[in-house]
Amino acid sequence: MIKIRDYDDVLRIAHQNLLNYTGYGNLVAAALVYRLFEIGIEALSPDGPPDRRSFVIRSAFNGPGVLDGIEYVTRARSEDRLIIEPEIGPGHAPSSPFGRFYFELYLRNRGCALVLKDGFFTPDFAAQVQQYLDGNQTPAQRADYRQAREKLADRILTAPADDLFDRRPIDDLPAAVRLLGGPEPRMESRPFLKLRDGDDVLEIGFDDMVAYHGRENIGGVALAFKALEFALKRLSPTSPLDRGAVRVFSAFGGTGALDGFETALRVVSEDRLELDVDHKEPGATAAPTGTFYFRVWTPEASVALTPKAGAVPERFMSFALKNKAGQLSLTERSILQTVKEDLAIALMSSEAEDLFDELR
Repeated sequence: MIKIRDYDDVLRIAHQNLLNYTGYGNLVAAALVYRLFEIGIEALSPDGPPDRRSFVIRSAFNGPGVLDGIEYVTRARSEDRLIIEPEIGPGHAPSSPFGRFYFELYLRNRGCALVLKDGFFTPDFAAQVQQYLDGNQTPAQRADYRQAREKLADRILTAPADDLFDRRPIDDLPAAVRLLGGPEPRMESRPFLKLRDGDDVLEIGFDDMVAYHGRENIGGVALAFKALEFALKRLSPTSPLDRGAVRVFSAFGGTGALDGFETALRVVSEDRLELDVDHKEPGATAAPTGTFYFRVWTPEASVALTPKAGAVPERFMSFALKNKAGQLSLTERSILQTVKEDLAIALMSSEAEDLFDELR
């Protein structure tokens, strides 16, 4: 049984569920995908069901039944997390009319490569498949082919994992940010940013910012939340500020951060945000767009801040700069969102005091 998380629920996917989706014409494909994820999940998330939407799949195999099965388990095809690259993987991977049986499963910052072992997709079976695709089978040959498919599917389903796939970890995604080994941590909305709005006090959480911006630049959203958490405590340590009295200067032009400031303070829509990515502030940390320099002020007080060294990991900076220059590889593009999500998790799980330096 494959166990995989879908938002707040854990789905239990049996081989029969996959087969009902792919159809019996894809008997072998359903069996192969079932074992692929059964074995891959054990390797990548041994302590609990992984998030289905954190998977990115690279495949040298393009058979429709296998791609249907991958979609059923992960929704990777419809959500653009499935990459077909016929040339990847070792040359000894078994071949078929639809490509070679080589797969890479990525779960956030961990990866696992799987190659089908020899003896399953044999030359004789490949010839039967090609004959079926050409429409040249006699009734007797169709019956033989059906029996051969049933036998192969049964072998795949019952083979020990080490007899079915050659497995190896993919180490070119270093575990510098975080390794998923179980249920994905949630980014809690507490602590709230408390701000006055007329006669009311608003409690604005990280989830409010994400609901406004989305997840495209979620690391920037988290950066804005923590920057405001840091600044508001200094501007008014004992009572909530009037959100309409707060102004922001930013030398960083990332849309996630700007949308975060807007959600909390309405500074964009009410023209209280100043943005200058060419501003050079001594001591400010470099950013992919401008610098990570923020100043938050009211008529009574002001605070300027920048992330401490290492608060924004070098891995994120490398990806962001290469993305800006259009230099990301296919693999890097496929995991870019994971890198952004990991940055948000790292920021939101840290104390604001540990993330920023105050500039004078």
